Amino acid sequence: MTHFQLLIDKLHQGKNPYEGFPVEEWRGVWYGDPGAQREIFDKCIEKTYASLIIEVGSFVGESAIHTAKLIKAKRRDCAILCVDTWYAGYDHWLGAREKINMHFGRPDFFYKFMANVIDHGCQDVIVPFAMDSIGAARVIKWLGLVPQFIYIDGSHEQGDVLRD
Repeated sequence: MTHFQLLIDKLHQGKNPYEGFPVEEWRGVWYGDPGAQREIFDKCIEKTYASLIIEVGSFVGESAIHTAKLIKAKRRDCAILCVDTWYAGYDHWLGAREKINMHFGRPDFFYKFMANVIDHGCQDVIVPFAMDSIGAARVIKWLGLVPQFIYIDGSHEQGDVLRD
């Protein structure tokens, strides 16, 4: 069993969240810089031979997708667990409200994340986990999951980062 499937079984009751997702409705949205330099991810993968990476704060998936592509290129059995509520953060409300598009009473970041993961062919590495970081940490510990590295990029407020 792959590490991806293990997470799907433990966190999604064996149901792959990408199956049946209406990607056509949500594709084409990317807010970050796809050309950004992210050498640190490659160095971490190389040094840790990770089988589980946890990303806290995934937004629309840019960093997770970049890391998943590195993992796939190295043909590693590794899963990336993306922990996020996918609600708009304080920084979005204050400085980037144009990125917030409400659907059914919540921002559509999760749907954009899912479409981006699928469009980049990383739905066999990246596992979404819609929960706040403290709750997710408790579940991860309870399940006995041990990540080889954790990338913190949730809230960008000092106290929140320390808590994450």
